[in-house]
Amino acid sequence: MTELLLLNGADVNAADDEGKTALLVAVGETKIANQLLPLLIKYGADVNVTDNLGMNVLHHIAAYAPMQYVALARALIKKGVSLEVRASDQSLPIHDAVEENKHGLVKLFLEHGSPIDAQDEDGEFPLYIATDNDDLVGVHILLERGANPNLKLKDTARTALHCACSGMTIKTDIVRQLLNAGADLLAEDSEGKTAFALLEYKNDSIGTRLMMKRLAIIKDRDPTVQLKDERLVEQNSPQLWSFYQDCIENVRRMRVTRFIETCTFYDLLTKCRCEIAVLMRNFKFIENFRKNRTVLAMYVSDVSEAFERAEKLYRCMVKQEEVINEAFNGLVPDVVVRNEDLRSAWRIMFSTLKSFSRFSFNKLYFQSIVKCSSEVIQNATSQQQTAAQNVVQQTFGQPTPQTHSHLLKDGEIIPGIKVDEIKSRRNQLMEKIAKSTQERPFQSGAQVVIIPSASKVYMSDKIPYVFRQNTEFLYFTGCQEPDSILVLIVNGNHFSSTLFMRYKDAHAELWDGPRTGTEAALSLFEVDHVLPVNEFERFLTSYLSENKSCTLWYDDEDVVQQDVHKKLNQLIRIYDTNKFNCPKALMHQVRLIKSPAEIKLMKKSCDVASAAIAKTIEISKPGMNEHELFATVDYESRMQGAEFLAYPPVVAGGKNANIIHYISNNQIVNEKEMVLMDAGCEYHGYTSDITRTWPIDGKFTPYQKILYEIVLDVQKILIDKLKEMPSLDMVYHEMCYLLGKRLQEENLIPKNLSGNKLLAAAYSYCPHHVSHYLGMDVHDTPKISRSIRVQPGMVVTVEPGIYVNPKNQFAPPEFHHIGIRIEDDVLVQDSGPLVLSENCPKEVDDIEALARKNQT
Repeated sequence: MTELLLLNGADVNAADDEGKTALLVAVGETKIANQLLPLLIKYGADVNVTDNLGMNVLHHIAAYAPMQYVALARALIKKGVSLEVRASDQSLPIHDAVEENKHGLVKLFLEHGSPIDAQDEDGEFPLYIATDNDDLVGVHILLERGANPNLKLKDTARTALHCACSGMTIKTDIVRQLLNAGADLLAEDSEGKTAFALLEYKNDSIGTRLMMKRLAIIKDRDPTVQLKDERLVEQNSPQLWSFYQDCIENVRRMRVTRFIETCTFYDLLTKCRCEIAVLMRNFKFIENFRKNRTVLAMYVSDVSEAFERAEKLYRCMVKQEEVINEAFNGLVPDVVVRNEDLRSAWRIMFSTLKSFSRFSFNKLYFQSIVKCSSEVIQNATSQQQTAAQNVVQQTFGQPTPQTHSHLLKDGEIIPGIKVDEIKSRRNQLMEKIAKSTQERPFQSGAQVVIIPSASKVYMSDKIPYVFRQNTEFLYFTGCQEPDSILVLIVNGNHFSSTLFMRYKDAHAELWDGPRTGTEAALSLFEVDHVLPVNEFERFLTSYLSENKSCTLWYDDEDVVQQDVHKKLNQLIRIYDTNKFNCPKALMHQVRLIKSPAEIKLMKKSCDVASAAIAKTIEISKPGMNEHELFATVDYESRMQGAEFLAYPPVVAGGKNANIIHYISNNQIVNEKEMVLMDAGCEYHGYTSDITRTWPIDGKFTPYQKILYEIVLDVQKILIDKLKEMPSLDMVYHEMCYLLGKRLQEENLIPKNLSGNKLLAAAYSYCPHHVSHYLGMDVHDTPKISRSIRVQPGMVVTVEPGIYVNPKNQFAPPEFHHIGIRIEDDVLVQDSGPLVLSENCPKEVDDIEALARKNQT
C-alpha cells in the first residue's frame, strides 16, 4: 500500500501538524520500520528531517520505537544522520536511548561518537538518567565506556552518586559500580550535601554500610581531618558509628598486611587494576591472597571483587603473551591444533588494548608481531587441511563409502547424494542471502547463518527415541550426527562454511557409537573449517566483536538445540542485535526444486512404500486389528531398505476413516468395512506419502464403489491438470468444484447449489487441502506458499477424499461413515506429471483382486 501511494505521487516528505514525515512516523510508531524505511528512502525521503520538537530520526527510534532497531539505526548513521542533533530541550538521541533502557542503541551511539557526558537543558546526562531509572545494565555500559562518575547537574550540582542515594531506598548495586569507577563520595551538591548525607542513617542497610566502608578508606588517607559525614553518622546512629569504627580498624590492618612483599590488601582496593595485574606475575601472589583473605572479615568481599577484576586482566595478558611467543617461536604443530585459539586470543588482545593505557608499544614492533602471527595462522590452517586429507580413520559417526560400501558409492555423503551436491546447496543458500542483503540496504555487513543439528531426545532415563536429524542441517551438510552446528558466513562476495562437531571420545563412543570427530570431518563434509562444538560460543563472540554490523540468520521459532538457542539470545543482547533474521524461507526456496539425485531417492521411497501397502492389502481380512496392518506396512517397508516410516500411519477401519488424522490404530476391522491407510516411509532422508482405501473382505459395496470411483476420477483429473503448472491452491479449488459436481450427480449434494455454495457443500465432504509439497519432510518446505505456481522439479501430493459424517445435512443414510482417500506422489515435469507412486494399485479391479487373496 505504501509503495502504491508513492507510485501515485504521494509526497514522501510531507509533514503532519507535529512536523513528522512518514519516515519519522514509520520508525516511531510501527513494528515494520525495517521494511518501510528502505522504501521511503528509495522514493526520496529526507533522512535528516526533524520534527517541530527538533527531534531527528535517531531521536524517534530511541524515544518512541516499539523495538530497538539497532541495525536500522546503524545504517542511518552510515547515511550521515547525526548523533549530535539537539532537540528543543537540548537532548541528544543518546539521552532518549538511555531513558528508554535501549541498551543496544546506547552502545551503538557511543560506538559512533555520541558525547557520553552530554547534558540537556536540565543539565541531565546519560549516567544520571540511567541511575535515576535504576538501570544497572545502562550504568555498567556507560561507566565501562568512560562516563565521568563525578559529573554534576547544572542547577543542583548533584552527581549520579547523589541520585543513587536520594530515593526511598539506596540503589546498592549502582552505588557499588559508581564507587568502583571512582565516584567521589565527598562531592557536595548546591546545598552542601554529600551523597552520604542524603542517606537515612537509621536505615542500617547493605547500601549504607557499603558507603561507610568506602568512607573509612577516605578517612585513612588523612586521619587528622574530621569529615562532615562522620559527624552525621555519630549524631544519628550509634550502631552505624560502631560499624564505622570497625571499618577504620580493618583499613589500618589492610595497610600493613602484605601477602607478597610489594602488595598489601589495601593496595588491591586502591591501585589501578593494571598495576595489580602486573604484580600477579609473582607466582606467590594468587596463592597467598587466597590463603590470607579471610582475615579481613569486613572487607573480604570488596577485596575479592577487586582481585577478580585484576585477575581477569592478568589472564588476558598471559594469553596474549603465549600467542606472541608461539608466533615468534614458530610452534607450528601446537598452532595447528589450536589455530582457532590463536585467532580468538588475537581478537581479545585487539579489543582490550585500550585497557593497557599504562603500557606503551613500539608501533613497528607491534605491526611485525601481527604480520608474523597472521602468517603462522595461515600456515597452520593450510597444514590442518593437509593433515585432514591424509587422515585414515576406521570409524565415523555415520555411514561412509569406506565403512558402508553397500550403501554409499565413492563421493557420496548420503546414499545417492554426492558431497559436491551438498556444497552446491550451501552456495545456493549463501547466494540467496547475499542477494537479499543487497535488496535490504539496512542489513549491510557480514551475514552469519547458524543452522544447528538435532539433539538426542529421551523417552525415559537413558532410553533415547530414534534419532532423526534436523532436516535443514542434514540438507546443507550431509552430517547425521547430533549436537553439531553449521555456520555460514556471507561477507560481500566471500562465502565460508564452518562445521562445529563433537570431539572423538573413546569412552562416549563405547556407549553411544562412533563419532566422526573434527579431524576427519574436514575432508568428509568438505566444509572450509571444522572446530570442536564447545568452541562455538567463543568463535561467534569473537566474530561479533570484530563485525559489529553483521546480521545473524537463525530460526528462533522452531528451536532444535535449547543450549544453542539460549547462548544466541544472550549474544544478541550483548552485541546490539535486536533480533534474528529467519533463514527458513530462503532455505526452503533452495530445497523446493529437487535435483535428479533427490528425485531418484524419492522414487525409491515411493516404490518401497507402494510395495509395502500392496502387501498389506494382500494379507488383510475381516477380523484383523488395525495394529496388525500397521505392523505389516512397517515391517515390509523396513525389509525393503527404508529406515523407518515417515510418520505415524493412519490405519482407519470402518467409521474411523472419518477421522482425518486417526492414528490410534487399535480397532477390529469387520466384514463389509473398508480400511483407509495413509502411510509412507523414509528412505535415506527422503519421504513418501501414499493413501489407499480398500474393502477388508475383497469386495466394495455398491455405495462404497460409487464414492471410490468419484474420488479416483477426480484424482486422475487433478494429476493431469499439473501439466498446466497451476498453484496448489488452484488444484484445491478445482477439486472442490469437481467433487461438488460429481456428488450432485449421486444426490449427495442438492442440484440447485452452484458457485460458492456448491464449493462449500463439497468442502463439507472433504475438509482438507488436496496437496502439499513433499521431500525430506512429509509436509516439506512449509514456508513456501501454496499460492505460487508449481515448477518442474517440485514433488507434490494429490489426495482428494470423501468423508461422510452422519452430521452432514446433505448425506443420505446409506453413505454414512464411509471414508475414502486416494493419495499419490507426483513429480512436476515440463513433459507432464510423473506419478512416483504409480506402482501402488488403485484401480477398482486391481484393489479387489489384491484384497481377495487372503479371504477364507
